[in-house]
Amino acid sequence: MSLLTPDRILVLGVSGSGKSTATRQLATAISAEPFDFDDHVLWAAASEAAWTHRSPREQRRRAESIVSHRRWVMAGLGNECKEIVLSRTDLIVYLAYSHRVTLSRLLSRSLRRVLLREQACNGNRESWRQLFSRDSIIWWWWQSRNRPRTEIPRLEADPASPDMIVLRRPQDLVRWAAILAEASAK
Repeated sequence: MSLLTPDRILVLGVSGSGKSTATRQLATAISAEPFDFDDHVLWAAASEAAWTHRSPREQRRRAESIVSHRRWVMAGLGNECKEIVLSRTDLIVYLAYSHRVTLSRLLSRSLRRVLLREQACNGNRESWRQLFSRDSIIWWWWQSRNRPRTEIPRLEADPASPDMIVLRRPQDLVRWAAILAEASAK
């Protein structure tokens, strides 16, 4: 596998970095199916139980199903499925954007979802009360905003880790997707 011809891509980054959008762009570039960890693996449907994680067993079963596809791009990853997904990943694309970029994107998205009552993960909806609580995605961002500083060096140092590229600016993603699309077309 070359960096230019991956079949299975994992997109990582903090909340608000644009993992879901990047996943769709990269999946289009390499003609693969896009998956969102939050929707497809982590969160149960709101009709079953609002804002409830699926059981660890169900998360692993769903992750196994996704990685059994020949080509895929997945946004995000959880601890319950880390080994399952990483063992089948050809390339990690890490969105290591600035705090300013990720927080502004997250605030914009969350406010839009609350104001317009847009669905988030699996039919769940954000609320004003939730937005200002300890269960808030903004609070989660605050707690995890510096994770790339430790996670990127750890992944780079691990010989068992898949190849990884780190993108520091949103325009880097646009360029990378174009490069992958060109290589995939050959």
